[in-house]
Order: sequence, then C-alpha cells, then structure tokens
Amino acid sequence: IGVASNAVPREVKAMTHAAMANDFAAARTLHHRLYPLFKNLFVEANPVPVKYAMRLTGMIHSEEVRSPLCEMSAGNKRLIERNLEALGLWRASQ
Repeated sequence: IGVASNAVPREVKAMTHAAMANDFAAARTLHHRLYPLFKNLFVEANPVPVKYAMRLTGMIHSEEVRSPLCEMSAGNKRLIERNLEALGLWRASQ
C-alpha cells in the first residue's frame, strides 16, 4: 500500500482516514476497490510499475528508470492501464 500511495495518493488517504475514524466498512470497501492496483504495482520490480502509473495520471512526465531496471512489458502496462481506468483515473483515449 505504501507504494500505491505514490500513484493514487487521494484514494489511499481516504482509505487511511476512514480506518483512523473507525469506519472500517468504508476503509474495507476502498481497500477492495484499490486491491487490484495494489497487487499489480508489484508485477515487475519496484519502482517500474508505480512510475508508469504516475506517468499515466500526469503526476510525472517520464517512467524512465535507471539500469539495471528496464521498461515494463506491454502486457503489464495494460494491467496498470486497466486498473487506473477502472478507478476512473485514466482513459485509454487520453
């Protein structure tokens, strides 16, 4: 979840605040909504997927990583794209 807070800070903040307010039902709902992204941000070595997600949402301009890391595979990029699209944070037509 710590990694995801870089890509979806508002959503993770809302989930955390709900839990801190003892609204565990709301926190659980948010967690389940975000879980596919949480999981898929680790399909490749950190920080490659989170940087890709951050670029898609406009938080950064490049997902470039230093050696020995390399660009994400096309299939894994599609996973992140689908996650962000499902959350309403990115559209393929952008």
